[in-house]
Amino acid sequence: MGELIQRAVELPWGYIMSTLVIRFVGVFIVLAILMVGMQVLGSVVSRLVSGQEARAAEARRREAHAVALAEAPERETGEEEIVAAMGAAIAVAMAASRQPISPPAHPDVTAGSWAMAGRVALMNRRLPAGTQRRR
Repeated sequence: MGELIQRAVELPWGYIMSTLVIRFVGVFIVLAILMVGMQVLGSVVSRLVSGQEARAAEARRREAHAVALAEAPERETGEEEIVAAMGAAIAVAMAASRQPISPPAHPDVTAGSWAMAGRVALMNRRLPAGTQRRR
């Protein structure tokens, strides 16, 4: 046991302690560098994700606005007011002339049911069913 103590006393304790301290501090320095790197990378990723979410929210808002415009175009264009004004103008014109207003005569107005069926078929091809708004 005495020999063991003698060898322990002869060891370079300054070198041993400096190596331990350098390695102990070095581990924390490396961990601090990793932490800073992770924080920088996390902020970059969060900015990218928030930018994508903002673009998606803007696209949803535009789509909702377009759907609202498509569902109620009459309310924004004022077609009901225009039709009312036309009706009032026709009524005033009829009252002033004291004669009923009749549509202009076309040569094919007196055509038979085949001509009428043809016109209906043409109109149905031009304007497919379901596009008219019903109230």
